Amino acid sequence: MKQIKAVARFTIRKNKLNEFKKHAQEMINAVRENEPGAIDYDWYLDELKMQCIVIETYADSKAVMAHLANVGEKLQKMSDYGDLSVEVFGDPDEELSKVILNMGAPVYPYFSGL
Repeated sequence: MKQIKAVARFTIRKNKLNEFKKHAQEMINAVRENEPGAIDYDWYLDELKMQCIVIETYADSKAVMAHLANVGEKLQKMSDYGDLSVEVFGDPDEELSKVILNMGAPVYPYFSGL
């Protein structure tokens, strides 16, 4: 399976929701405008608006690398508004595997499915 999926989880800091939402929209716009390899990039907020889950699907490892190049600085800025954890699903290539390892994100290789 070439597709790479990720689940990013933000815990939004108290009184930072408006800044978080504004910055998130900037990231969404950047992905929409610049990343043809992004298949899904969907953001969800819990009812208390303290947790955000981003469900991402990319065509392949190169598309993930393009995503990180496109929004890397914006993603770093998100740390001003919340804490981030990421899980990666699929079979990343060697280059992406090194990046994921540096991020400390767990990888779940593809096993089986539709």
